[in-house]
Amino acid sequence: MTSTSGVLATGIGSFPGDDPVRANSVMSESFSNLPFLVELPARGAGADLVGRAALHLAELHVDIQPSGWRLVDRAGGDERRAQGLLSRDLDAFEEALSGYVGPIKTQVTGPWTLAALLNTFRGGSVLADPGASRDVAQSLVEGLKLHIAELKKRVPGATKIYLQLDEPMLPRVSAGEISSVSGLSRIRKPSRTEIIHSLNSFAGLADQLVLHCCARGVDLDVLKDASVDIVSVDYQHFAIEDTWGRWLEADRGLWFGVVAGVDGPLPSASATVSDMRQKLASIGFDITKISSRLGVTASCGYAGASEDYVKESAKRLAEMVESIGELS
Repeated sequence: MTSTSGVLATGIGSFPGDDPVRANSVMSESFSNLPFLVELPARGAGADLVGRAALHLAELHVDIQPSGWRLVDRAGGDERRAQGLLSRDLDAFEEALSGYVGPIKTQVTGPWTLAALLNTFRGGSVLADPGASRDVAQSLVEGLKLHIAELKKRVPGATKIYLQLDEPMLPRVSAGEISSVSGLSRIRKPSRTEIIHSLNSFAGLADQLVLHCCARGVDLDVLKDASVDIVSVDYQHFAIEDTWGRWLEADRGLWFGVVAGVDGPLPSASATVSDMRQKLASIGFDITKISSRLGVTASCGYAGASEDYVKESAKRLAEMVESIGELS
């Protein structure tokens, strides 16, 4: 599908099932507007939110314990398994996009959600240690440089690469609401400057930096100062507020999660676009004038959905793109 309106239609990242060849084939057929490297968390450890990101840590290693993923001195079987899963995913992605020319997307758990969920060797969240938080973020930056170079090699027709940082816990991290392992206290609240500096280190790794957060409370002013190009949010969390206006006035992009990530009724394309048009107009923006900065997605990943639902929701997103084009 080619978008005449300039609006992008894509998925968040995760898919149902455990077959990377099948998943990437469905993805490439359903999301030809902006295909993405599929994640399959149903395969378990190493394909999960933390394990998938941790394997990108340059010169840092991880293993998994009953308490979750932790940093260790050297690579072991858990890390090698995660690397094997990613390698098979890249092979399937390369095969599915053979001959493709256009933009692509990859995604990874962002530095603050990763710090909140990853443990140090001695136990306790990385987030509790400012030095460890910085080290993990910088290591992730270095690892993603290699990952993006690998994507360019495997998909030589990629005209633009979008790097999506998944930060579902960022609002809670920035509010100091993350509990310690014992649950008896709260982990330190990082400063605004820390958050901006950390996220800013990912700017420039790809052509466009996307931050996805399915939770309420995303601080758009912080993301703007952190050089994030596009914010991807659940459409239900979009409100007629000055912060959204300032975000768009800064020439930033906005992706709306307008379909659910799990099986259920799909919203009307025309009604959804009409509502989007009215809300954007309420903060002073004509949807047709900023369509090249808009995107439509699921509100979250498709890991808990059926394959049929993924296909049908992708069709509905394509209908929304077409409806926006018809407004011009």
